[in-house]
Amino acid sequence: MARGDFAKQQYTTLPPWAKGAIAVIVIGGIALAGYKVYKMIKNVGSGKTQGDRQEDRGWNQEFDNLNTNPSTKATLSKAQMLAFATTLFTAMDGYGTDEDTIVGVFKNVKNNADFAGISAAYGIRELSSGYLNPEPNYKGGLSGALASELSQTWKDIINKDLASKKITYKV
Repeated sequence: MARGDFAKQQYTTLPPWAKGAIAVIVIGGIALAGYKVYKMIKNVGSGKTQGDRQEDRGWNQEFDNLNTNPSTKATLSKAQMLAFATTLFTAMDGYGTDEDTIVGVFKNVKNNADFAGISAAYGIRELSSGYLNPEPNYKGGLSGALASELSQTWKDIINKDLASKKITYKV
């Protein structure tokens, strides 16, 4: 007896509820595979992945350019920049945003190289919108994350502080 015949014979002897369960599982698997293909095509077509990589490379290059010049050298260590990037991520991730923590981090930024270094250390991350929140998650760099998480009032507070230190970047 061929393998296909054996499987067919076993399937035909199953009770109706088992046949229904198998059909639901197969249809669900096909639907899941179709959804994953759709999401992959949508993301490739939108250029998000390539844009994310370009943004990430841009901040790394900007930091390197600023940090090689003694007059624009960063005042923060790479470890501090990574710690601040992680603090910013934690303040924005999940339901609600801790604006006071974000403002506190930017109080430590002394020049353009510090800002670029924190942005480079942040890289591309995905912020969860929170459990059961209908808002979609945000995936991207620090500038986009801040833009999506902060109201204009909080952006103005941070930008005023940055401008007072002659930092040309804005959130």
